[in-house]
Amino acid sequence: MGADGMDGDDDLSLEQLMSALTTAQEAKSTAKLSERNVVELVSKLKEKGLVGGQENNALLHTVTGRQYITEAKLRKEIEETVDSSGGRISIAELPPVLDVDLIHCEKAAKIVAGDGKSGNGVTLVSGELLTQKYFDDISLELNEALQQKGQVLVGDAAKQYDLSPQLITSMIEERIGKDIQGCLHAGLVYTAAYVARIKSIVRGALRAASQPVSVKSVLSRMSGVTHNSAVSALVPNVIDELLLEGHIKGVFQKGSSVWTPDLYAKVQEDSALSFFKSNGYIEFAQLKKLGISKPAQYLAQRFPEDHSLDTVFASNDTLHSVNAAVDDAIASAGYVDLSHHLPSPFTCADVQKVVNISNKVKSSVEGGLGLVMAETCFVSRAFVDKCKDALRSKVKERAEKMLAEEASRKSQRKMLMLETGNSKATTSTSADADDAAGGKQKGGKRGGKKGKKQAKDAAASSSASTDASPAGVKDVPPSKRELEQYLNIVDRELEDTGPDESNLLQALSSHLVHFAHKEHSESVKQGMRHEADQRKNMCEKLTQLVAQNGARLVLFKKGIDSVLERDSSTEDDGEESADDGVNRDDLRVQLQRHLVRTHCMHQLDSVVKLCGLQAMNVGHDLGELALDIASCSKEELKDKERQVLAKALPDDIRPKALEALTAASEWQKKTDVADAVDALEDLAIDLCGIKIHKVDKKREKIILKEYRTEMFDMLNVEGQPVTSVIAIAVPLLYSMTKQIMVTLPGKVLAFAVSNLQKSLGPQEEGEEAEGRSRFDVIESLHKQTVGYIQHTSRNKDSGGSEAVELEQQVEACAAEARELISKMYQECEQSRKL
Repeated sequence: MGADGMDGDDDLSLEQLMSALTTAQEAKSTAKLSERNVVELVSKLKEKGLVGGQENNALLHTVTGRQYITEAKLRKEIEETVDSSGGRISIAELPPVLDVDLIHCEKAAKIVAGDGKSGNGVTLVSGELLTQKYFDDISLELNEALQQKGQVLVGDAAKQYDLSPQLITSMIEERIGKDIQGCLHAGLVYTAAYVARIKSIVRGALRAASQPVSVKSVLSRMSGVTHNSAVSALVPNVIDELLLEGHIKGVFQKGSSVWTPDLYAKVQEDSALSFFKSNGYIEFAQLKKLGISKPAQYLAQRFPEDHSLDTVFASNDTLHSVNAAVDDAIASAGYVDLSHHLPSPFTCADVQKVVNISNKVKSSVEGGLGLVMAETCFVSRAFVDKCKDALRSKVKERAEKMLAEEASRKSQRKMLMLETGNSKATTSTSADADDAAGGKQKGGKRGGKKGKKQAKDAAASSSASTDASPAGVKDVPPSKRELEQYLNIVDRELEDTGPDESNLLQALSSHLVHFAHKEHSESVKQGMRHEADQRKNMCEKLTQLVAQNGARLVLFKKGIDSVLERDSSTEDDGEESADDGVNRDDLRVQLQRHLVRTHCMHQLDSVVKLCGLQAMNVGHDLGELALDIASCSKEELKDKERQVLAKALPDDIRPKALEALTAASEWQKKTDVADAVDALEDLAIDLCGIKIHKVDKKREKIILKEYRTEMFDMLNVEGQPVTSVIAIAVPLLYSMTKQIMVTLPGKVLAFAVSNLQKSLGPQEEGEEAEGRSRFDVIESLHKQTVGYIQHTSRNKDSGGSEAVELEQQVEACAAEARELISKMYQECEQSRKL
């Protein structure tokens, strides 16, 4: 219809419109629609929003599908259904009544219960619709029952009406004083008459009690009270009112619901006071037997100045014995178990509390006079210091023993490594170290499978020994068990003092464990510092020794020429030389080889050891075996030891050291010792940075004097073999008579002695005619020594009479030679001073 047509309809009156409607209704339709057409028509109207487009007013199908209903109509029918059902109906009951699906009924019910516009005040609770009228009816019923019984339990009402106790409680609270004439307390609705009845029952029951009773148990046996909830909710307040009114006298403990009459309390109090005052304590168990369920609170209220412990109640007088025991322990520098100074009923927990509340113990601990240990023991500071002294001594002894054992193990590992030849296990820096126990080398293969197996075993043993490093062994502190053993030596009664589960011995060991570990660490550090100091001293000593031996080698080389030099005066006179028939070239070779094998090799060992120690001092890791070799005090090393130490040196100097070791074997084959001496001087500079200065006349005299003094001291050492006297005496005589230094092998001694004949000279004036010359004394000593050595070498039994006689003769000659040389030494020293 257009706008013009609408304006025309607006001009019509109501009578005209009614007439037009009647005409339209009476007119017969020209077309008849089927149900299908109607459904399609309604669907079109819904699509265009002409029908069911409003919010919460959708067009719904009925369950049969032959009818339509709007949501507004559905909500109205739900409200009518709730009212007709007495104000309460379940949502599940609505679909069969309204012929609408459950989901639509639930939605409509939520709207009905939530909009608050309904005059019935509909509420949705647990899938049910409830009206205010329904709650009003319940209130009337509950009030009627309340007036009849005097009390109604909320739980019973909730069970009766199949509602939650919270809903019933809120409903009753809203209507108390209006529809419900009563009071609500702790889930109980009661009247004033019921309270008066309970009050009368409680008054009679408590007045009749002659000893502590449980109010709940008393009232439960009475027919007048049938609900425990009534007792728990009303009785405490009722009893308080009765006490205030003075109708009953006694003490009511609300927590345990125990009533104690005044009469009983007075009798028990007298009994408890009598025992407590006479003994200074009373056990809680004794009071419980008398009917006092909470004795600690009971006594604390009456004796606030005394102390409630775990199982007993103690007076201040009990602490006097504890204070006296603490004073005795401090004065005697001992300890005390305070449980022995308290009555036997005091448990360990009681004693602990006594210790905690004792002012004497607190002041002593705060003043540093003692400590509380094992919970019940007081230990004086003097006794703790005594234990510390004992532990310090034992821990230090233990650390020294461990260090000694570690040194022994290191020595064993060193021997094992040297025997297996596994140089890789001895140093971590020898990148090109050969596998001495077998395996591949640059020159080819060696040992085969067996050699590889031996090398593998040697490496495994070396790895195991490396795992047991000094740090891993030395840093194992003493265990608590060890500390207990040490402390048990101080006082064997410590183990029997204190509680069984934690005695004083265990407490002391736990207290001193950090002290013991610190002492152990200090002892180990001191031992390691001692080792470091030894290495430092060894390094300084070797530095001096290398310089000293380098200068002595020059004089030893010069001494060889002096020993083999012919006497020119004898040759000019045509006299026969004392050494005619002696091949001097052979003697030179023997003297040079002997010098190389002794002093040259000693110098080589000193240089290599000093180089290793210097490398270690700058942070180079030599390895365990090489470090032991470099730190050892013996002068001569074995070939394997030299190789191990040289291979452990830093990369820049290792080749020179290995080359020197290879050259050392060639020195002994050459006839000129000068090459060895020069090579050692160069090696000292290259490896150690020590330059061997040239020996001038002044320095030569100083070195010769030091050598002479050294040899003279060796000659007079007590207990040395008699056969060594001649080997020391001849070089000493050369230093005094010829002013030279010589080192002589045994085969050259005969020539050397004969060469001294002119230097020693004939018999001096003033000596007896039958006396021997100085040369005769030395020559006799040489012959006697040679005879004794030859005899003992031919005869294994050196204890025969002939051997003893020969030994005595050698000793006599040695004593005479010592006396002669001592006289000559003194004369020599005096002449040099002049």
